[in-house]
Amino acid sequence: MLFRSDDLDAGSTGPVLLPDQTVGPTHLIVGTGKTEELWLLNRDNMGGWCSTCSTTNTNIVQDVERPSYLSGCLQPPTGLLTCRYGALTYWNNTVYVPGTNAPLLAYPLTNGVLATTPLRSVQGYGNVNSPSISAHGATNGIVWTITVGPPPVNSGVLRAFDAVTLKVLYASSQAPSGRDTMGSVAHFLTPTVANGKVYVATHTQLVVYGTF
Repeated sequence: MLFRSDDLDAGSTGPVLLPDQTVGPTHLIVGTGKTEELWLLNRDNMGGWCSTCSTTNTNIVQDVERPSYLSGCLQPPTGLLTCRYGALTYWNNTVYVPGTNAPLLAYPLTNGVLATTPLRSVQGYGNVNSPSISAHGATNGIVWTITVGPPPVNSGVLRAFDAVTLKVLYASSQAPSGRDTMGSVAHFLTPTVANGKVYVATHTQLVVYGTF
């Protein structure tokens, strides 16, 4: 890793262990942080300190630079500051990356290497927290996220994305007459998916979405 002294730490987002690979290093772990780079590491030989590295870490399996439309927790000349918190999510050879003031990103994993250009959702969102995945094995994948609005309201919105295309399938804010409003939620909230329902813990209640 590249250690930094300007609050651009690598610990703002939880890493994910990937399934055993058949090409290249067998045991991989992928992580990211406030710089919005992705680091793909060999769990059996994590690279150690790279004294000669400046922007790209050549001691690890892969260092994927952040897309040009993200600011990496640094205030851009124009547009919104983007940053990264929460945790990555993996499903069906794809790593899903949430962000703040940024689109949901999806990085395909092929032959033990991540794509350098991610698929992204059409729209960017405020504070997007750790995604959850529901699927029928390797099909019908849905990525569930919760966006937390600005304080003091901290209103939450549950969104569902097609896991292959990142097309928005559902948003709780779109239901008529505020039917699916969840209310105020805490930062870094993760939805739980089980038995065909999505569970969200708000500041005052447990909200359950699904067919009843």
